[in-house]
Amino acid sequence: MKNKEKLIKNYGIEKELLDEIIDHIELEVKLNKENTDNVEKTKAEAEQLEEFIAGTKGVQKNWADGFTEATRGVMSFGSALSALKGIWDTFQNPDATAWEKISAIMMSISTVAYGLTDSFAALKEVGSILNTIGE
Repeated sequence: MKNKEKLIKNYGIEKELLDEIIDHIELEVKLNKENTDNVEKTKAEAEQLEEFIAGTKGVQKNWADGFTEATRGVMSFGSALSALKGIWDTFQNPDATAWEKISAIMMSISTVAYGLTDSFAALKEVGSILNTIGE
């Protein structure tokens, strides 16, 4: 209050004008504080959104990995079944020689073994991915 009276007395500023200037400055300070609060609030919300997006990327990746592994498992199992059918067809072919039957069986066994082990490994991986997603 003393400073206000000094300004009026020393500089000849009218009281009404000085009151308007003070009101305007107080309003600017209030608006600046509100803007600062809004910026801080928006920053906090942006950080929460970034955390949420980062979390969903992991889930999306896990779902994609799970789908890929499931597809691999089904394909490997299908390959093993196809190789077993090849063995069956070889035995059913009356024109095949013993050597042809033995070589067909040997090739098919390796395909069946790989197909079964790969399909079970892929399905096991799907299970662990699903457990990760569930956590």
